[in-house]
Amino acid sequence: MTAIAASGRASPLLATKLFIPSTRQTTVPRPRLAARLDASLSHPLTLVAAPAGFGKTTLVSTWARRQSKPVAWLSLDEGDNDPVRFLGYLIAALQTAQPALGKGVLPALGATNAPPPPAVIAALINDLSQIDGEVLLVLDDFHLVDAAPIHEAIAMLVTHQPPQLHLMLVTREDPQLPLARLRARGELVELRGLDLRFTPAEAAQFLHEVMGLALDADAVAALDARIEGWAAGLQLAALSLQNSPNPAQTIAQLSGSHHFILNYLAEEVLRQLSPERQAFLLDTAVLTRLNGDLCDAVTGRTGSSARLEDLLAANIFLMPLDDEHRWYRYHHLFADLLRHQLQRTRPDHAAVLQQRASAWCEAQGAAVEAIDYALAAADYPRAVRLLERHARSVVLQGYAQTVETWLRRLPRDWRLAGPHANLAFCWSLLLRGQLGEIEPYLHDAEAAGNDGGAAIQAEALALRAGLASLRGDPERGCKLARAAVALAPADDRYVQSMTAFCLGTACNYAGRDAEAIATYRAALPLCKAAGNQVAAMLIVGNLVMLYIARGQLRAAADLCQATLDEAAQAGEQDAPALAVVYGGYGDLLYAWNELDAAQERVTRVLELSRRSGHVAALAYGSVVQSRLLIARGDLAGAGQALEVANELRQRGMPAWIAPYIVSQQVALALVRNDLAAAEQALVATGVAATDPPHHTREVVHIAHLRLLLHQARAQDNAQLDAADELAQRILAAATCADRMGRVLEVLLLRAQVSHAQGDITAACADVVQALTLGESEGYVRIFVNEGEPLRGLLGAVRRKLTQQSAELGPSPAYVDRVLAAFPQVEIAASSGAIAPLPPLVEPLTERELEVLRLMAQGLTYDEVAQRLIVSLNTVRYHVKGIYGKLGVDKRMAAIEQARVHGLL
Repeated sequence: MTAIAASGRASPLLATKLFIPSTRQTTVPRPRLAARLDASLSHPLTLVAAPAGFGKTTLVSTWARRQSKPVAWLSLDEGDNDPVRFLGYLIAALQTAQPALGKGVLPALGATNAPPPPAVIAALINDLSQIDGEVLLVLDDFHLVDAAPIHEAIAMLVTHQPPQLHLMLVTREDPQLPLARLRARGELVELRGLDLRFTPAEAAQFLHEVMGLALDADAVAALDARIEGWAAGLQLAALSLQNSPNPAQTIAQLSGSHHFILNYLAEEVLRQLSPERQAFLLDTAVLTRLNGDLCDAVTGRTGSSARLEDLLAANIFLMPLDDEHRWYRYHHLFADLLRHQLQRTRPDHAAVLQQRASAWCEAQGAAVEAIDYALAAADYPRAVRLLERHARSVVLQGYAQTVETWLRRLPRDWRLAGPHANLAFCWSLLLRGQLGEIEPYLHDAEAAGNDGGAAIQAEALALRAGLASLRGDPERGCKLARAAVALAPADDRYVQSMTAFCLGTACNYAGRDAEAIATYRAALPLCKAAGNQVAAMLIVGNLVMLYIARGQLRAAADLCQATLDEAAQAGEQDAPALAVVYGGYGDLLYAWNELDAAQERVTRVLELSRRSGHVAALAYGSVVQSRLLIARGDLAGAGQALEVANELRQRGMPAWIAPYIVSQQVALALVRNDLAAAEQALVATGVAATDPPHHTREVVHIAHLRLLLHQARAQDNAQLDAADELAQRILAAATCADRMGRVLEVLLLRAQVSHAQGDITAACADVVQALTLGESEGYVRIFVNEGEPLRGLLGAVRRKLTQQSAELGPSPAYVDRVLAAFPQVEIAASSGAIAPLPPLVEPLTERELEVLRLMAQGLTYDEVAQRLIVSLNTVRYHVKGIYGKLGVDKRMAAIEQARVHGLL
């Protein structure tokens, strides 16, 4: 079958689904409905909803062909319930109108970790908002798609629909959209069955001019009274009347429901056709799409192309799918009736026809259709053979749900297919989150591998490794992954690269950082050689994360820059897979306090991940964006960025990102002085501060430590002992694992705990150790984030360095650089001790304190004014007074000074 290209490689997308269906040369003009459709273009959404046979597609396609603006058309079928397949077709349809739409995200749909529908829709919305002009998108037969993720994606598109897009849904059933809300807002135009009924005048014109019937006015009126303007019934009735000796008697016999009338008329129509036509219609009823060669192969006859043209000319419910009249389909209602008639008259013949269709599709390289027909024919040996050959490539293209659907259609006795099919079933179930169903297929694949298939056995072991890690046994995952690497054939680059990548990931899950790094480094060139760019970039991203945790910022920067340079040399600097690289790069530049450069990288990760749909990269980039916005004093913007990350987390994503989101939630809540919100975020993780140290809990434990420190300050040091004990445990575990980036952060927190306990010597010792660790890697921001309490300790350390010219420890120049990065506020201190700040020259008024507390929560001036029910100018007046009394000129400096003085 005709296929179109996606991302530069073959993709099972049929071009005929993207053509506006052709209509008969003679049709009944329906200007009243065309005017309704014209007027609907001033609204975001048009819904054409009516039962089968009301002429929905004919009306909309006839109207669409006369439009001057670009029209993107997609004819849907039941196979489009796979979200990846649906999104691929959606983008392909839009590209017929605007070729640039979706170009950034389309390649990611072919990856094994295809982006979720919301991420793809977000990328399309962004692309649509940038185009000049408008696009009309028509989704025909939308009722055939019932997958919840697809309906949610379309709902998201409608909710955030850019003005450049008009959406038209043609369906038998109402879609799962907020129709009532859209009606209330005036954003929806609806054409229903009552609107689509033929008027008596239109019915008469159809019968006379289109169907060529010479019926008198009474006969037309009688027929219209029976059919009630129903287009399909009217056409079937006209076909039955063409050779009727007594039209009035035939019309009088029409009574009952549409279903009864339809069955009656269908039998009448078939009975009046020649035996050759009847046989052709019944033999081709099993086909979802028809062309001459396919029909020849299925029917065993020749001349099918001419016969299809003959049926089209006779108005027998055949619809062209392209302008060249090479591909057709039957009207859905008529096809259902033909299949019912075939099942009733020749129940065993349908399977024979479907087997022939499967064989033809296989010969044409249309594997997806070949498998579908084989399954429909219950020809399970053929289906299993085709699955064995093609299922893995379909999974690797991102069509995991399609493969899972095939699996469900196989009887249980046939589901344990060949080893390659079984492994494809395993990957599809793994990607779909159905871990509990994998075992029998994996066991069968392992049995085949034990009979001599090293590649199969290695891939099966890699799957076992992934399952073990996901189920909480990463050590066993490492053992299995190592065995998989050892078994991978030297001449199979795909298996070699995937087993090596799985080993690195298993080590990463197990907290074996050094081994994970070494394995990832070895796997990276293998993935590149195998053309597995997504895995290669994931390796780079994982390595950067590991380097940052270990305090190796310069190694992380070198890897990021080398990867981006290599991509630029290959002309792939905008490849969506680079999102994870830009995310890590932005994070380490933030650690260096190079905020402008960090923002450039974070902007890139947000842009690329939205285009690609890489949800983990988008969430991670949003976390780093939140950090940057806090550093710039934009707490409201930081909260919005974090909301994006948390929303993505709720939809599902790799588990590693969740602790980083929670940690940032806690950090933002504490900057806002909202200890309750910080505690709530930590409670939701299920990780307690008293839980034993573990690498998977480390980030959350550090957030717990930060909260305990703030609680101690608010509750007269009641939590200091618990904070100190937690800090000791985190430090011991992180030091043992060489996660020196985490060690540095905890040292700074423990220093503040010691200072609050009155042990200035211990506090300064921890600061010196942190500075020593941080200097060689250029850390700055981690010190600044701790605010005024740490600035005082840094000042004391700096003075001691002047008095003691020690060879070991941080250099005075580095400490000066760190201190210079703090907001410029005046702090009085005496040599060798940390002096308390002098009291404010003038205390803040109650109203100024109210304004200050709201500012600390991240509210804008407008929001503060609304909360306090005062004017915006009044808020500005109070802010000016706050700044003057605290001796600052920025929001963050005011908040930090207020905390130092105990005002927050």
